[in-house]
Amino acid sequence: MENRLYVILTITNKCNLHCRYCYEDKKNLDEMSYSVGKRIIVEAMSDTNYDSVEFDFHGGEPFLNFPLIKKLCEWAWHEYNKRIIYFFTTTNGTVLTAEMKEWLESNKSRFCAALSLDGTPKMNYENRGVVIPSANLDFFLKLWPEQPIKLTISKETISSIAEGICFVHATGFHISANLAYGIDWEAELVDTYKRELDKLVEYYCLHREIKPCSIFEKTLIPVLKEEMIIRHCGAGNKMRAYDTEGRCYPCQMFVPNALDKDKWEEISKLDLKNNDSYFGDGTCKGCMIHNICPTCYGNNYLERGSIGKRDKRLCLFVVAEKIALSKYKVKTLQEKSFEDFDEMDYLELKAAKRILDYYKTERL
Repeated sequence: MENRLYVILTITNKCNLHCRYCYEDKKNLDEMSYSVGKRIIVEAMSDTNYDSVEFDFHGGEPFLNFPLIKKLCEWAWHEYNKRIIYFFTTTNGTVLTAEMKEWLESNKSRFCAALSLDGTPKMNYENRGVVIPSANLDFFLKLWPEQPIKLTISKETISSIAEGICFVHATGFHISANLAYGIDWEAELVDTYKRELDKLVEYYCLHREIKPCSIFEKTLIPVLKEEMIIRHCGAGNKMRAYDTEGRCYPCQMFVPNALDKDKWEEISKLDLKNNDSYFGDGTCKGCMIHNICPTCYGNNYLERGSIGKRDKRLCLFVVAEKIALSKYKVKTLQEKSFEDFDEMDYLELKAAKRILDYYKTERL
């Protein structure tokens, strides 16, 4: 397996949108300079502990600093032409110019851009205040047909999330979907989410030709492990994030456009790379789905002052996701022929049935 280092460069704090769930509440007009960006790339490429490096241009809206993207990529492609290097960004898709599109098309095999799209035009407008032109949707799909769009579920769109996901599938995109972090999820919305997830289980079972969104693509096997998995992402380990001034952080959630400077000064004293104890939440011990339950360590610290302390408002929503995923696994795996059924299928089915049996007897 390729050992890859992930490097996030915040190349601009500017953004043309005001998404209702955005965690970057300290936006300003700061931009990264070419000299800072070049230094970061040189440092990362000098690290011999990794087989490859992926550079993720982050914002704000990254394409508001397109000249830097272009200049850094073209320099790095020339300087490191014999190395494995990837360039990536996520964009709201609203500021692309003819010049940007021409450059992206010319470099589509070595630069990838993921589009943020929160469902139907109405849903995207509700969350982000904008409708993405259909021509831009077609452009992203043409250049990177296998790249999932990023779909964020908010309180305002959760009641129609099945419709939104089906709409995006109909346009031809794959989907990476997740609940928004850092918002006040109300328990009253859990039943709504269950209803929408059940619609999606039915939809995916009827349309086997469609690659399910990320909620239904995850593995359940880790619930079979007795030991508690503590670290769920590469923050502070295989991931580095830099602010516009070139200062290094564990991930983008710790960068100053999201986290107060005084809070960062506290956390910078911790050894996040070598000490996993910071990442655990003792109150989750014994939870059936802990080993497959996502969390955001930066948001944990931002909201609760502890990297490991999870947002318990999300618990019932994540349980609903894993129950829906288990239903989908059972339905699809039980239909496989004996000849096609392998060890991983067996473990997935075992985990799915364990989850469903558990939550039949446990009150949600």
